[in-house]
Amino acid sequence: MMVQINKICCYIMIVMMVGSLTTAQADLTGNEMTTLAPDKTEALDNVSQMTDIYDIKSMAQFGFNPAWIRYGLITLCFLMGIALLAVAVVYWKKRRPAVETVSAELLPEEIACRLIEEIKRLWDVDGKEYYFRLSAILRGYIHDRYGIEALEMTTQELLPQISELKLDADLKTGIKSFIDFSDPVKFAGIRADKEKMQDHYRFVKNFVKRTTPVMSVMDRSTFDKTG
Repeated sequence: MMVQINKICCYIMIVMMVGSLTTAQADLTGNEMTTLAPDKTEALDNVSQMTDIYDIKSMAQFGFNPAWIRYGLITLCFLMGIALLAVAVVYWKKRRPAVETVSAELLPEEIACRLIEEIKRLWDVDGKEYYFRLSAILRGYIHDRYGIEALEMTTQELLPQISELKLDADLKTGIKSFIDFSDPVKFAGIRADKEKMQDHYRFVKNFVKRTTPVMSVMDRSTFDKTG
């Protein structure tokens, strides 16, 4: 009986010793971890802080920018160049000898007369071109004399305007006859004989002469040089 009790006591002692050793080991491990934990925690904190680090922005520059000097000098030189050019132009105009020019504005009949005399050379060349030019002379004269946009009008637009002018009946009839004949030659290729071309030449010339104001300074002899 005593032997069994002793065995039981031995077992209990062994268990208590083993428990003490386990507890001691656990305390040792806890102490080590407690000792190491601050370092690891600090390292983790450092890593966390490193992720919060951002690039430092460049400092804003305040005050005078040296590049402004270059731009200012370029602008100043440009303005000085313009000023010098203006002064040179004014000086040149003052130094230039004054030349008095007299520009005599030609009267409508003078313009028409000169153009009519030049068109005679087309009698033997091309009837189509002749009537294009003779028609332009007549329409241009009507525009200059009466202010009608004859050059821009069609035949249907022009004839009503002509009928409203204070002209002799034979002149109105002659314009209509001229236009009725010249349009097919210009636009349909109808052949025109020389005699008809001369008749229309004389009509346009006579139209200008008869519609020229009595007090005109034009030299009427120009119209009488050729038949």
